[in-house]
Amino acid sequence: MANDPVCGMQVDAREAAGKSEYGGHTYYFCAPGCKAEFDQNPTNYAKNSVAGHKRRKRGGHRRRLRLSPWLIATPVVAIVAAIVVAFVLISGSSGTTEPASEVAGQTSTVSFTVEAGDDGAGNNSFFDPDTIRGKAGDVIELVVTNPGSVSHNLRLSGPDKKYGTGDDFESEPFAIGPGETGRAVVKIDSPGTYPFRCDFHPALQVGTLVLS
Repeated sequence: MANDPVCGMQVDAREAAGKSEYGGHTYYFCAPGCKAEFDQNPTNYAKNSVAGHKRRKRGGHRRRLRLSPWLIATPVVAIVAAIVVAFVLISGSSGTTEPASEVAGQTSTVSFTVEAGDDGAGNNSFFDPDTIRGKAGDVIELVVTNPGSVSHNLRLSGPDKKYGTGDDFESEPFAIGPGETGRAVVKIDSPGTYPFRCDFHPALQVGTLVLS
């Protein structure tokens, strides 16, 4: 194989589009245009061709592979994105998983265990007990166990007694799978009755926290 001295393309001498003799060497071309360009200025192209031949001879057949930064960055970005997506899916949370500001850094005063279960076939979801009594101002820990066959959770309405208004208390993890245990930490300063529910079965799986 020969190198076209104009464009640098490798050319099979037997299939070359043209050839020229200059300075005791034969030069082969991939296209008539390259031959015409060479013939107009043979000294320049012949000099470059000889210099290139010497460099190739010194360097053997080694070639330096140049990678675009995008080829390097794209897989890295894809891996990072996959890790983030996996983390979100594993956490299963629809919102923040950090403790509410009312209880952040505080130690619970009292703890209750609540079963969040079903009949073993994903039906008749329940909380047991479905009424919890405590004292206003206490930091209350709710340990939520799931003896059922589908995921459950516990969301307690905040002081406004409404869901989804930013002051809710939510169990961690958000989705408590069968056989798993979650935890919610609650602190409400005003006495009253506060509803809680399972976000997966909000119409059926409900209860109340009564603070005196």
